[in-house]
Amino acid sequence: MIDEVVILASGYGTRLRPLTDYVNKVALPVGGRPWITYVLDMLHSWGIKHVVLKVAYKWNTIYEVLGHHYNGMNVNYVITEMPLGTGNDLQMALHYVRSQKVLAMNGDSLYKIDYQKFYEECQHEPFALAIMKDEHGNADIGPDGYITRFSVEPSNLPYKNGGIYIIDKDKFQIQTASLEEALAKGQLRARGYIDNGFFIDMGTPITYGLAQLLVPKEAEEYKWLDKNAKGNRRMGTKAVILDMDGTLIVLKPFIRDPKDIEFIEPTLSWVRKQQDLGYKILVATNQGEIALGHYTEEEFWHFTDVMLSMLEDRGIYIDRVYYCPHHPEGIIPEYTKDCDCRKPKPGMLLQAIRDYDIDVSQSYFIGDKQTDIDAGQAAGLHTKWVHEIW
Repeated sequence: MIDEVVILASGYGTRLRPLTDYVNKVALPVGGRPWITYVLDMLHSWGIKHVVLKVAYKWNTIYEVLGHHYNGMNVNYVITEMPLGTGNDLQMALHYVRSQKVLAMNGDSLYKIDYQKFYEECQHEPFALAIMKDEHGNADIGPDGYITRFSVEPSNLPYKNGGIYIIDKDKFQIQTASLEEALAKGQLRARGYIDNGFFIDMGTPITYGLAQLLVPKEAEEYKWLDKNAKGNRRMGTKAVILDMDGTLIVLKPFIRDPKDIEFIEPTLSWVRKQQDLGYKILVATNQGEIALGHYTEEEFWHFTDVMLSMLEDRGIYIDRVYYCPHHPEGIIPEYTKDCDCRKPKPGMLLQAIRDYDIDVSQSYFIGDKQTDIDAGQAAGLHTKWVHEIW
């Protein structure tokens, strides 16, 4: 079975404004929890282990929900400054999956298909899509099961594209920015799989309102989610929070090229032991160099994403990286401020404590500077200098 998925979530959510003025639409609440968590709960029930999110607009609001691990799945992000079109977004994200066969889907729709049957019927196809009957559809199929007509916009065709695909990444190549346009122009020989399961696209005011009523009921009926789950909150109470530069990796000021990552090995050995004892592992790092213009927020996250993948290869799983991009003497206006999150202030640590229900009496903050120690103590955590754990 396929265990990797690409989720397209780059869009501006224009039709949902003003709700999306400050948040990516897939992070909007539905039934008291972020929409994207319903999507990932469904994928978890299908056996997905690795999620690659292609993101752009307000992507950090998705990260705040999911972090790099959700419900046993590893979550990685492919970030661009703006959406590139569904076709280009998909082709870029496919470079970050390891398997030849991969699932892909739109992040703003929920389509309950018989995934096992979809896979069994289409596993040998270079490209396949799930479709459903619809009076105002945009697709049709021939007797051999392949798409014969496709329209970018809704029309009078008998089937609608559900936005879930099986792709052979080595054979996927299109010449248009839009995946839908490539299908309409016949650039892809696409196998159609018909499934009339529950479907909703939350991208308009009307369907977003319907989602509030329908999706929680569907999720409960089909047991897509743990009824005790609350977004990305974890049940564990013990945590180790680490500073990054000088504690987890060798301090190299102003450098954010992933090839320069050098881990502090004694720290990794200690962290691995704490992880085995059941501690959540988090990171809280000042990144004032963003405000000072030494590198961008996107460059920092590319660096961090590679670092986390390298740690995973070594058996260490960081649940979330908290960072402060601010500096009171910055040159980038949006980041220049005297904030509450920059250490020695405890804002980042207090946020982590809230997010993970951390028992401060059993938890630690590890750092290499006095500002780290001061922040940890202000948050009520046990604090240690990094050399003390070696």
